[in-house]
Amino acid sequence: MKHQYIVLVVLLSLFSTAPLASAEDLAVDSGYQHLIEKNTLRCGYSPWPDLIDVDPTTKKLSGVFYDYMNELGRIMDIKIEWVEEVPFGEIPQALNSGRIDAHCSGAWTNPIRSKFADSVTPIAYQYITAFVRGDDNRFDGHMEKANAPDIKIATIDGESSATIAAASFPNAKIISSPQGTDGTQMLLDVISKKADVAFTDLSMLHRVEHNNSGKTKQVRLDYPLQVFGTPIWVRKGAVKLKNSLDVATQQLINDGSIAKILAKHEKIKGAFLRPHTAYQPQ
Repeated sequence: MKHQYIVLVVLLSLFSTAPLASAEDLAVDSGYQHLIEKNTLRCGYSPWPDLIDVDPTTKKLSGVFYDYMNELGRIMDIKIEWVEEVPFGEIPQALNSGRIDAHCSGAWTNPIRSKFADSVTPIAYQYITAFVRGDDNRFDGHMEKANAPDIKIATIDGESSATIAAASFPNAKIISSPQGTDGTQMLLDVISKKADVAFTDLSMLHRVEHNNSGKTKQVRLDYPLQVFGTPIWVRKGAVKLKNSLDVATQQLINDGSIAKILAKHEKIKGAFLRPHTAYQPQ
């Protein structure tokens, strides 16, 4: 009996000295608390061709990340609630304020964004390259020529094109559109000669080619300007929520669900680089 009493005292002392989650920790992972208590993930989104499209009349969502989130909700047995459209430059603020639990429409993993938010396992990778007018060969094999005061680069505020331009082409003139502008506007600025070059992914080329065949083209380069992962984002330090979404996402990659979703929405072959599964088929 005496030994049992000693064991009980030791166990109680361990529990009493275990660190409790601080109010700050709970606030940071409030998305996880909401997931557990309400069985719901509140998603913000930023429209981008093929990733998340918004019907202008019905406001119905579609695209890669809409299908992906539906599958993720199914295997996690949670409801996906699309609560707010968020400009790319305001993703960290929307997460940190608690307005959304996650940003669920595939914002690229640029280093600036990662300082203020955490990314879940990417479901695809997209390479960013340069686009010019159909008759412009100035930058083929020599993208450094765009880093000059007489060159105009089309960007969108808060989006990765602006990050690339600022970091690698500081001497060029920036022709910037405000946050929330459709990404195709950068290519339209090039076609209209408002700008000389734009940095974006292949999906944008497909969108403008329909009405502007041959008016813009991809610059011939040995390597892409950047390759970004395309993931969900959560609040910085929201470890429990991130871990939960990582596990579910990896399952969808491993069982082929993501590959099917990407194939369904890929308008130009090679627009989505596939992630590796966590195993090698035997």
